[in-house]
Amino acid sequence: MFYFIGSSNSGLVSLFDFTQSLNRTSDSHKVIKEFGNLSCSTSSVKFNYKLNLMCFASNSLKKGIRMVNLTNMSVLSSWPFTQIDNKIGRVYDLDFSSDGKYIAMANNDGRIMIHQLPIIYTYY
Repeated sequence: MFYFIGSSNSGLVSLFDFTQSLNRTSDSHKVIKEFGNLSCSTSSVKFNYKLNLMCFASNSLKKGIRMVNLTNMSVLSSWPFTQIDNKIGRVYDLDFSSDGKYIAMANNDGRIMIHQLPIIYTYY
């Protein structure tokens, strides 16, 4: 399945099925799931198709980053991970490695943090 997202200034992130939307003749596209876990606009969204994860962030909030398990459409409660929690700051961009095992985040301090995803996320 291929996804695309839309987001609002209020922080609502809407997930759509791209394949279904291409096959529709109407202008209305059905939202698969909406995530209201951030209270301000989203500045970065990335998909990790290998692990079926989505990560979205807002540079308006400290630690304004959320990870979603696309298998069951739930926000992972253990994200951000406790070992990097205090260093995250405001995330301006993020991306997953090509093998899907790492995430890189650029923050307001000018740092790029690269972290291995915990092994639990590699078994979805």
